[in-house]
Amino acid sequence: MTKPDNIEMIYQLIGEKHDVFCFLHNTIDEKTAIKIATEGFKYEGYMEYTTDQVAPGEMIELRYFMHSRGKYGHYTMIIQIGKNLVEKYSLLLINTKYHFSMGLSIATEISSEDEIIYQLNPQFIKGFFDHSNSRIWLNPLFAPYTDLPEFSINTKRILESNG
Repeated sequence: MTKPDNIEMIYQLIGEKHDVFCFLHNTIDEKTAIKIATEGFKYEGYMEYTTDQVAPGEMIELRYFMHSRGKYGHYTMIIQIGKNLVEKYSLLLINTKYHFSMGLSIATEISSEDEIIYQLNPQFIKGFFDHSNSRIWLNPLFAPYTDLPEFSINTKRILESNG
């Protein structure tokens, strides 16, 4: 179970910026947490299948996440994406089955079950919190508002190949 002081530290790490969307994901070990932070977050289907969105400044949502997802690991990943990017790529993908996070991915691969695995750019990983020793790891690559040319190219490829 997460200590109350740890929840406050995560709350401070998330911050109260309302120009980002914030997602949390717990993982089991530090090696995996560092890999996610430096290489990007991998997911199948929609990012929300393995993350939980929390509103910055909402302690109740954070407490609920820690209560319901704490069992998935001692490392809480903080993913933040600028609302400007979410709105832009959501609009480009409107009326399709695709999600903004697919456009913001840097790589895709096919799983053993023939599902597409997306890899969210590491610039959206703010860092992680280690519950076992109350330590914060900040990602030097964090740039939640930066729109890279790859995102437009990727989105165009998604639309052309999948209609």
